[in-house]
Amino acid sequence: MSKGLLIFTTLFLLSNCKFLNQFSPEMNAFLLQNNFMAESNDSKTEDKNPIINVKCFWVNKTNVYQLFALQKKNADYEYESKDKKSKIIYNFCQDIVTTLDGEKINSNIVYLDDKKKYKRLTGSLSTKGQSPKNTWSVYNKKVENKTVSVLKINFEEGDEYKNGEKYKTIIHLECNKTVNNIELNLQNVSINNRENIIYGRSKHACPINHYYILEFLMNLSPVVTCILACVFGAFLVFLGAKAVKGTVIIITTLAVVIAGLLLIFTLFTIETERSIFIILGILTIVGFIVGCILIKAVKLFIMILGASLGFSISTFVYDAILPLIKWDAQLLYYVTVVACCILFALIALCVVKHVLIFGTAIIGGYLIIRGSSLIIGKYPNESQLLDLVKHEEWEQIDAISNDSYVYFYLFAWFLISLIGIIIQYKSNKDDKDENEKLIK
Repeated sequence: MSKGLLIFTTLFLLSNCKFLNQFSPEMNAFLLQNNFMAESNDSKTEDKNPIINVKCFWVNKTNVYQLFALQKKNADYEYESKDKKSKIIYNFCQDIVTTLDGEKINSNIVYLDDKKKYKRLTGSLSTKGQSPKNTWSVYNKKVENKTVSVLKINFEEGDEYKNGEKYKTIIHLECNKTVNNIELNLQNVSINNRENIIYGRSKHACPINHYYILEFLMNLSPVVTCILACVFGAFLVFLGAKAVKGTVIIITTLAVVIAGLLLIFTLFTIETERSIFIILGILTIVGFIVGCILIKAVKLFIMILGASLGFSISTFVYDAILPLIKWDAQLLYYVTVVACCILFALIALCVVKHVLIFGTAIIGGYLIIRGSSLIIGKYPNESQLLDLVKHEEWEQIDAISNDSYVYFYLFAWFLISLIGIIIQYKSNKDDKDENEKLIK
């Protein structure tokens, strides 16, 4: 199965499962100790990544920060001052759901006084087609002789404070895995402050390490990965249909490794690099063994290869028929994918030689391009783009995608695949259905 197609397919399905465990935790009101009520005096190490506008899902290198578990979809968090004269209403990842004066409030943090007058301390998170004006960054600080990461969120565009200035709120969320929900210190929040600073802690402020495990592994040693991808890719592009046994082993091993990594890192949390490499080694051995077994069952392999081509074509079919068929969009997508995969799997058995040539040339071309991109750079990672589109993180999409490079990589992929197809047809023209004999 194609590495590119497998990454896309698996991550698309898993992306819909990653957040099934989201919940709306109840607020744990508490009074933070003095050493946490003000910013730590210990030295801080600022993150070198550019600060960027984020809604609720931040891709920071190969790690991810997200606060969906703190989001309350049908209610809000509330904090009442000691003198009962004011209240803070807030939420995460969305504007508050509480209506004030009969109106929906476009803000996720609102100050409400005892006369029911309110001030928006932040702008809206419900912007359409653009990122909200709040930036995320991360820094490290010392807590009890341990280095912990702190997620810093700057909320802009609140109501007017005075002289044209607007309210601004800064939240410092310390990564603390012992705090299951969230703990915030809101006692100093006031409409008299143009800038309100809030300190808190939560396990959900911790980075999700190795969220994109494939990207992480590829970037551990970009040069080595590039060489391996180009060597295997060139083999498939020019010899894929000629050396069928080698093709079966290479593609099957890649498929098992990729699918295994994605599944394991979705179900389990694995922190140490040693464990990662042990898992990688085991999956590689398993993939090689499965590949050797499939040499004796090339018919199944050909059907899988045909189904992979069907999946890639199904995207274009779906885009073409979506405006014409008034079905549920998601249902139509799955019906289209399944139908194309089954159809092309059956067709593949009838035109083995052609499927091998086209399939291996396209897969090999992808490997060459993906490997080269680790050195050239500016490659729009497919899995990241899927997640960012899903969570409407438009500014991050603009940051990792570059139209000129996208077109360059697509053209190079098409050109390499086309050259491979032409060469393979010429080198296999004298074969008398040798490949067809393998499936009988």
